[in-house]
Amino acid sequence: MNKREKIMLYVTILLTIVLIGKSLFLDEVKVSGEELKVKKFVELAVKDNPKYNNFFARKNMVTYKVTSISKVSEEGTSYIVYEENDKYIKTHVDGKYRVKVTGYFLRIIPFKRFSIETNRQS
Repeated sequence: MNKREKIMLYVTILLTIVLIGKSLFLDEVKVSGEELKVKKFVELAVKDNPKYNNFFARKNMVTYKVTSISKVSEEGTSYIVYEENDKYIKTHVDGKYRVKVTGYFLRIIPFKRFSIETNRQS
C-alpha cells in the first residue's frame, strides 16, 4: 500500500465510525409534552402500516426513527391515537405537526426518509 491508499483507508474508517455514532446516538429526536404524544402516534402509525412492516422490519434489520418534529400550524386541533402501557389512548393536540422519519438498515445506514402530518380539525 502506498501513502495515498493508507490515507484513504483511514478516512473511510473514520467516516464509518462517525456515521455509526450519528445514527445510534444523535439522530432520534428528544421531546416531551405534546410532541412526545405526536412521536408515539407516528411510531405506532409506521409500525402498523404494512408498507413499512415488511420482512426486514419484522427481523429487526430495518428500523424507523423519528428525526424531526415541527409544528406547522397553531390553528385547530389534531386528533391522535398512541399506545402507552399496552393500552391505546385517544387524545388531541393543539395545532398541526409535521414529523420526519428516517429508515435505517441494521440501525446504522440511513436509506429512506419520509414525513407524516397530523390531520387538523378546525
